[in-house]
Amino acid sequence: MVSSCEDKSSSDDVIGSQNFVSFENNSTVLVVGGETVVKQAKVYASQVSSVDRVLELDVITAPISAATVVGVPTNPTTTTANPSYYSVPASVTIPAGSKEASFPIEIQGFDIGTGRTIAIEIKPQPGLIVASSLSGSLANNNLTANSKRLVLKIKEICDKNPLRIQIATDRYGSETTWELYDGDFAVIASGGPYTDQAASGVYLKPNIDLCLPSGSYTFVVYDEYSDGMNSGYGAGYYRLVNMNSDFTVEGTQIAKNGTFGANDVVEFTLP
Repeated sequence: MVSSCEDKSSSDDVIGSQNFVSFENNSTVLVVGGETVVKQAKVYASQVSSVDRVLELDVITAPISAATVVGVPTNPTTTTANPSYYSVPASVTIPAGSKEASFPIEIQGFDIGTGRTIAIEIKPQPGLIVASSLSGSLANNNLTANSKRLVLKIKEICDKNPLRIQIATDRYGSETTWELYDGDFAVIASGGPYTDQAASGVYLKPNIDLCLPSGSYTFVVYDEYSDGMNSGYGAGYYRLVNMNSDFTVEGTQIAKNGTFGANDVVEFTLP
């Protein structure tokens, strides 16, 4: 649902009586690795004009303070995506006689990183209220301050075989290393050694998400002390899991283990 400054339900509508502009709602853009998508983003105006209106756009790379407008904080989210992999036009034009327009944001799904963001603002200009946009009406006591920024969350999706590697070390993380080999026994991913901890326990590391072509693979985990990851200092483990295309839902578990000696080897095939 889009919250624009066109929303009004009363003749006493603050939106229609002032010259506001706003973006559409924040959203998530899914991008296949190595491919390019074009997101058509929208801007809305509260009033119709007899002439074209050019709104200059600015990609924000530094956070703003969380100032408050009618009780709702502005959005301090900033751009974290690599500028080499997206393109935003310098302006968007709302045609004469219209209250809305769209502009293209080109995003390339390569090395942009899951969870990265693109944050865009409309540059201030005389006679235009862009510090914060409002929706609702004063008469109905439902005024809402929308963020002055359009924030797009970029999430890469895998069009091959999504694989997640989970590592949870015991107290002695420095003993754990691992490698993933392809069918030609070339190392395509690796990890460790990890940090030792002050007490025994299970210390989950960030997920390693890989988008892999179909084929044969070999996962090898090593323990320098030859007592595995679950030998009385915490129930550590490794885990290999098939995932859905955007790595949000788990599929079948390929392997999980923490009880071994110097190493453990898992051979598997994708898909």
